[in-house]
Amino acid sequence: IQTFAQLDADIFLNVLDKPDSKWGWYILLFFTSFVKFAIAAVTALAEPRINTTEFFLTVGGGALVSVVFYTYFGEQIRQWLTRLWIKRKRSGQERAPNNPKGIYRIWDRFGLLGVSSLAPFLSPMVCVGVAVSFKENPRRIILYNGLSIIVWTIIFALLRDQLLDLALNLGLLKS
Repeated sequence: IQTFAQLDADIFLNVLDKPDSKWGWYILLFFTSFVKFAIAAVTALAEPRINTTEFFLTVGGGALVSVVFYTYFGEQIRQWLTRLWIKRKRSGQERAPNNPKGIYRIWDRFGLLGVSSLAPFLSPMVCVGVAVSFKENPRRIILYNGLSIIVWTIIFALLRDQLLDLALNLGLLKS
C-alpha cells in the first residue's frame, strides 16, 4: 500500500489513459472488484490479452483486499455514513434508505456463509458490512468471504475462458 501511495499521480493517470496498456487494465479490474466483484469479472472480457492467472490476481485480489479493508474499517465507515445520513435527514435533503429485509432473512437463515456466498452479486463491501453490523468475528468474515471470492473467481475465470474461446471460434475476436 505504501508503494502504491508513493506512485506518481501523473504516471497512474497515463497508465489508465492508454487502452493498450495491460497495467491500466490491471488497475481498473483491481479497483472495480474492490467495489463490485461481478462487474470486474464482466469488464475483464473486454481485454482478451489478460490470461487466467492475471484475471485471478487482479479481480480476485482486488476483492480479497476489499474484504480485509472493509472488515477492519467497515465499522468506522458505517459510523461516518450514519452521521452523514443523520445530518442530511435533519436538513431535509435526503429520505431514509430502504430497509434491506432480504439480507436479514438470508442472515437469519444461512448466516455468514449465506451472505458471503452472495459476494459477487451484492459486492464484497455489502457482504462484509452486513457481517460487521451483526458483530461477526473479523477472522470468520475474512475466511468465509475470502473462500467465497476464491470459488467465484475460479468460476468466473472458467466462464471467461469459455466465452473468449467461443468468441474466437465465431470470429468475433482475432487471436
